[in-house]
Amino acid sequence: HGAGGTSYARSYKLQKRIEQFNDEERPHVLLMGNYHVAAHVPRYQNCEGFLLPCFQAQTPFLKGLGLNPVIGGLLLEIEVGDHAPRAVRVEWRTYRPLKHDY
Repeated sequence: HGAGGTSYARSYKLQKRIEQFNDEERPHVLLMGNYHVAAHVPRYQNCEGFLLPCFQAQTPFLKGLGLNPVIGGLLLEIEVGDHAPRAVRVEWRTYRPLKHDY
């Protein structure tokens, strides 16, 4: 669960988090929440990186920050070979927010 808001580029915090792992400890798949946006950075330093959307409509706090969340989730199908992902299939599911659904 990351801290702070989104950055100038949607994938920036995800990429920086992946870079913080040394080669031996870097996960094959990294899922990060809290930012309420959706992003996929495929095979970045041998890691499939995802920023996860949320199921919370825009709150007054987010509105004050000028942030509009992505409502939804994703389905992942990962084919594993030789102890690492061989293929990754991603299906994003997005929904219209319900007013005051927070």
